[in-house]
This record gives sequence, structure tokens and C-alpha cells, in this order.
Amino acid sequence: MAITATAVPGKMQLVLEKTNDEGKLVQRSKTFSGIENAASDEDVHAVASALGAMQKNTVNSIMRVDIKALEETV
Repeated sequence: MAITATAVPGKMQLVLEKTNDEGKLVQRSKTFSGIENAASDEDVHAVASALGAMQKNTVNSIMRVDIKALEETV
């Protein structure tokens, strides 16, 4: 049994920090899907930074999630 991995569009996540009503720092994430595999890391970061600048809360980190579909071949 062989497995074939095929790249599919990935995701980009903005991890945001905010203080809750009790004064504790909490993290939330916003995920954007459909990130093309051909997009460079620099381009993804630039777009995420622009989106982060429009957020009410502080951006803690930017993540790119690459996804592969696994199929069994006979």
C-alpha cells in the first residue's frame, strides 16, 4: 500500500491577544482559508500584517498552515 500526498490550499492564522473581563490575557485566533500553495511566505506575511493592523486586538503571531490530502494507491 502506497500513500500519495497532494498539496491543497492551506490556511493562514492570526493569533490575537486581549484582556478578558477578569484582567487575564487570553489568545484568540482568526483563520483565513484558501491560501494558495504558490503564495510565498513573504506575501502571506504581508497580507496577514495588513489584516492584523485592522484588528482591535494585538497580533501575537502569524501562522501559515500547509495542508496535504493523503490518498491510498494500489
